[in-house]
Amino acid sequence: MATRSLIGIENNDGTITHIYCHFDGYVEGVGKVLLQHYRTEDRIREMLSHGDRSSLSEDVASSVYSIKSDAVTSTAWSDAGQDYVYLWRKGHWIYRDWHDDFDYRPLETAMEMLSAELEVRDGV
Repeated sequence: MATRSLIGIENNDGTITHIYCHFDGYVEGVGKVLLQHYRTEDRIREMLSHGDRSSLSEDVASSVYSIKSDAVTSTAWSDAGQDYVYLWRKGHWIYRDWHDDFDYRPLETAMEMLSAELEVRDGV
């Protein structure tokens, strides 16, 4: 079963340019790839320019595009049945679990918390 996500960037006019990603949309999947490999506006816009994808890889060329559509720019997120949304805003990634009732959270903080939980679980 897929964990769907939307990945976007907030534009200067307040609109969001975003794409759909079908697989691995959870924080440990797409979130981790975004934090590790998509840290500049130019790199993010390049990734978005290739449109929707089945999966996100560390480089645009390695991503899988079996569901190709162009990026969408609008004032709100599209309804794509997403589980998570990731937004590049003012130089940082933030995210939201679409099914939980909370606002955006810093993605970096979420990854730090997950790493700490894994260390405790694994006895590191």
